[in-house]
Amino acid sequence: MPDAEIHRPLTTFVDHPSEDMRRMYREVRPIDPPLPIKHARRTTVYGATPQANASAHAPDPSSSVSDAPDERYEMFYGTGDYDIPRPSCPDALRPTKAIFSDQTLYNWKQSLRDRYVREFMRLDGCGDVNQTLCPGCSDPDKRPGYRCRECKGGLLFCKECCVWRHLENPLHRIEAWDGSRFLKTCLKALGLRVQFGHPPGEYCANPEQGRKGFVVLHNNAIHQVAVDFCGRSCENRAHAGPHDTQLLRGGWYPASEECPQTCMTLVALEKCHIQLLQAKTTFYDYYHALEKLTQHDGTIPPDRYQVFIRICRAYRHVMMLKPDTLRRRLDKALEQQIIQREALEEFSQQQRDCVEGWKKMVHDFEEDGTKKNPYEVVFVGLMENQVRLQFQNDEEEQARQGVPVKHRVTSSTFVAECLEVEENQREVRVQAELKKAKTTVQQIDLGTLRTKLIRRLQRLRKLQQTYSPASIMALENRKALEDEHLEDEPLFLPSSLSVAERAGGRCADGLLEMELLMRNAQCRASLVKLCNQLVIKARFLNYKKLHSCHVGANTRARTIVDRNKTKIRLHSEKYQAAWNALFVCNRRIEGAFGWKQLKKGDIRCMEDTDDVKKKEEKRKRAAVKRKRKYQELLAHGEDLQGFEEDVESEGEGEGGAGRGESTQEVSWIWTAAGMTGTDAGLEDALRIEWAKAYARSRRWDEEVRLLQEEFRQLPISLEFEADIWARRAKRVPEMDGLDQAYAEGMVAYALKQQVMFLKLTAHARETETAPRLEKGKKRAKAPIVDLLMDAMNAAAVPFEEEEGDDDGDGDVALGAEDDSDGDDYGLLESDEELVMGGELDDV
Repeated sequence: MPDAEIHRPLTTFVDHPSEDMRRMYREVRPIDPPLPIKHARRTTVYGATPQANASAHAPDPSSSVSDAPDERYEMFYGTGDYDIPRPSCPDALRPTKAIFSDQTLYNWKQSLRDRYVREFMRLDGCGDVNQTLCPGCSDPDKRPGYRCRECKGGLLFCKECCVWRHLENPLHRIEAWDGSRFLKTCLKALGLRVQFGHPPGEYCANPEQGRKGFVVLHNNAIHQVAVDFCGRSCENRAHAGPHDTQLLRGGWYPASEECPQTCMTLVALEKCHIQLLQAKTTFYDYYHALEKLTQHDGTIPPDRYQVFIRICRAYRHVMMLKPDTLRRRLDKALEQQIIQREALEEFSQQQRDCVEGWKKMVHDFEEDGTKKNPYEVVFVGLMENQVRLQFQNDEEEQARQGVPVKHRVTSSTFVAECLEVEENQREVRVQAELKKAKTTVQQIDLGTLRTKLIRRLQRLRKLQQTYSPASIMALENRKALEDEHLEDEPLFLPSSLSVAERAGGRCADGLLEMELLMRNAQCRASLVKLCNQLVIKARFLNYKKLHSCHVGANTRARTIVDRNKTKIRLHSEKYQAAWNALFVCNRRIEGAFGWKQLKKGDIRCMEDTDDVKKKEEKRKRAAVKRKRKYQELLAHGEDLQGFEEDVESEGEGEGGAGRGESTQEVSWIWTAAGMTGTDAGLEDALRIEWAKAYARSRRWDEEVRLLQEEFRQLPISLEFEADIWARRAKRVPEMDGLDQAYAEGMVAYALKQQVMFLKLTAHARETETAPRLEKGKKRAKAPIVDLLMDAMNAAAVPFEEEEGDDDGDGDVALGAEDDSDGDDYGLLESDEELVMGGELDDV
């Protein structure tokens, strides 16, 4: 039956694993076919077209058209629920009209994009240009087929007219029409030869051809040009000069002096220089961009990359303009001066009784470096190795006196061995927590560490049988946990035993006292090392933030930071273990042994002022957010019991994070490391912090004075340089045997330098007195034309007054050596850099 074929179930398979998870069993399950498959089967059975369907099953002529099956494609809502209609969407829930961030660009895309594309496509053809008559010569025998991409209009000219129109623009890009499309060509292929040493349109009677393959680098492409120089037999050769001079006068910078083959236009040099400074483009990128402009179809023009770099390096003597850097430095110095002065005054107000003594200590150290350093922390007390050495000396003295020993391993060595095994347990415990990935290599490494720990524990248990039998008894009476590892097994040192357990000779005499001395030294040594590692951590994080900019460097920096965190963990746990031993042996009185309890919140660096301000701002934002959340919960009628307590507990992070500078507390580890536990440590820490604040305030005071004096001297120095160039311009006409053209150029160059220094002077005075701009704002600049006119009017040199000039002794001819102003002239570049942007190294 056809209907049975249409509704025939589909065969599917379901796989089940066996109980041992080693085999898979497949179960066959029939399912009803979905509606799309039914449509496909119906098409196969009854035919693909309505005509075939009609011929196979002719309907009753009396039936209406609406009774015929609908063969249109049905779009269903959802997957599998084919009969469920699409739910209606209320008007209130319908999406609003999309708002575009750039409405102008959106309007262009909707209405103008297609038209612009068509216009660009039209430019690839001739368009409305007359292709039968040249607009230049109107010669019917010369068919126009060349157009310039640089000239306006896109008109087609004949070959001769195209060359004639580009006598003064030999570096324009030309295209040739082959009947169906434009092909790239060049003016050299059309027969243009560029004449140097003569005015445009004038040719030399005896020209000297340039080298074959002459290449010119311009800002639009790399061109191959045919050049002619003024010949030696020409009457104008004396005025034209050698080949490189002719090129320079034509605006092309030659790569070599004799027989140049490569040039770069001055326009391209200026653009390249600006691109290097402003757009941070490299020589490589700029040159290869010119290559792409020349032939973007893959054809590579002649390689002149090394020559290009040499030309640009010769041109790099042009000063680099970076406006307002000196003013920005002064504004920053004034801002920091106020900040540091306020911080110092607040600090001094809180410690007014000690400030005078601290200030005298700072000045005495600056005058005589051998005196006490006010910035240095002095540690007092014996370190762990020093205590061991003291015990060893005492035992050697007892051996000389003939005091018998219980074992070849002395008592002090036994105590030291106990503490070393305890340290080894801490190391294995930390490594076990770090190796969360549990790869094969890591498991082998951890197993090696535990194997070494087993051997040390076995040796320690043998020694405990001699020196501390109570420890062995306590170990036997203890019930070990099932998942306990060796690093978690207690050692039962003398400090962990009770008085009753140590009595009766079950613990050798003097072991507890030795351990307490060693524990005291452990506290001191671990606290010093902990502070050092915290300082290293701060520097690592700062380095990672500034210099780790990609995945590889970031991973390496993260590894170093993790290694540093491991050391911090070991030193802190060592201190905590030593403190617990001292705390238990001193009848659990915390202040009886001079060391404070090390909590997790105490393990932090001295917070920087900037970090404190950032945390304070973050705390304020969090408070606003919590208040908003509280109002929302209150509006919805939620149960707010306990919410206020949670709010108060938030922000009380480790180490008092989020406090401002006025309430900042230095962690006690920075004041008690190596101290006796008295207030002397806190006083030294406060002295060090005050000395640093005092140094910062004085540093910014000095910076402000230097910058203000620099600003005062800058316009004076620039005016002096402008006056030197004006006097040099006046001295040029007095030179004997100087060609008029050279004299005119020297005067123009001197006046150009004078104008530049006058502009710099005006800019310096304006920048000094202008109000400070807000962050992100730019200072409005006067129009370039107005600046040039003002500078030219100020730089006008009346040559007719030369005879009455009384400053003849101070006049300096351009190009002549003058020892009197040599030192000031040497500062020329520095003054320009200061007003325009500081040192050249800042680029």
